[in-house]
Amino acid sequence: MLTSLTLKGHQHLVKLLVTYTYKNRFHLLCPFANSNLREYWISTPSIRNGPSYLWALEQIAGLASGLNVIHNFGTSYPLGSDHADPLVSATRPSLGFQMNVDPEEVMYGRHGDLKPENILWFNYFEGFGKAGVLQIADLGLGRFHRLESRSGLDPRTITGSPTYIPPELALDKFVSRAYDIWSFGCIFLEFITWLLEGGVGLHNFGQARMAVAPDGVIDDLFYMLIDSGLGKRAEIRQGVTDWMERLRLHPFCSDMVLDLLDLVQNCMLKVNSEDRIRAYELETFLTKKVEESKTKPSYLLGRTSGY
Repeated sequence: MLTSLTLKGHQHLVKLLVTYTYKNRFHLLCPFANSNLREYWISTPSIRNGPSYLWALEQIAGLASGLNVIHNFGTSYPLGSDHADPLVSATRPSLGFQMNVDPEEVMYGRHGDLKPENILWFNYFEGFGKAGVLQIADLGLGRFHRLESRSGLDPRTITGSPTYIPPELALDKFVSRAYDIWSFGCIFLEFITWLLEGGVGLHNFGQARMAVAPDGVIDDLFYMLIDSGLGKRAEIRQGVTDWMERLRLHPFCSDMVLDLLDLVQNCMLKVNSEDRIRAYELETFLTKKVEESKTKPSYLLGRTSGY
């Protein structure tokens, strides 16, 4: 899968350069990145000008395009097959969820662990200049290590990142490619926060999401699991909803920011996975917004701001 994706040459997918075996251990060699997206946000101040905002929008659109390539990649090992490495799975902490794969999704690719730490920043990439480029890494691990068989005879627990996992896992519902859309929605909302308020804003957003779950654990998920006695259900965490409304009223909010917030709230962070936007639709929408921003500079920063 990694080899095939590399051959596609997508600018926002990390490339596999070499594989080798050493002392009976298998290794993958990829280009060296300067940092991951989390580190980039923390170390890089958000600069409110046209080129910076355009770069951010282009990167968001590029990541969506990369995800579309992954989602529509026809894998030779169906999702839910037993092609998983038990040694690798055993070294990763479990969240206690079992993953049931939607039968209609078994022949598609899925990342399974999208988070800022798995998006890498390269400070120079041909065609992007000094601003650099963001690329999705950790490709294919979701399919290889985080699925259970469709028969349920060989269940494997998910080992994705707790903050960015969607509610269908806790609700014991089928998992599909929409899993990644939820995770991307979380990341996009953090990206918007960084644009407007930098690293401090990201910290404050994390604190705003903190809540006590029904089991007494304090976490920073983007949804809240509710058990009323009649069954479990999930809803978007109030801290997330309040934060999006706060950003809409931000003095630096622009049409671009509003469009991205609408996208996240109405099409990505949806409890029902079937209500989430598809990757190809996401790419199409964002690509159009990039083109719009190039012909209408005020779209990025607002009418009262200089470019």
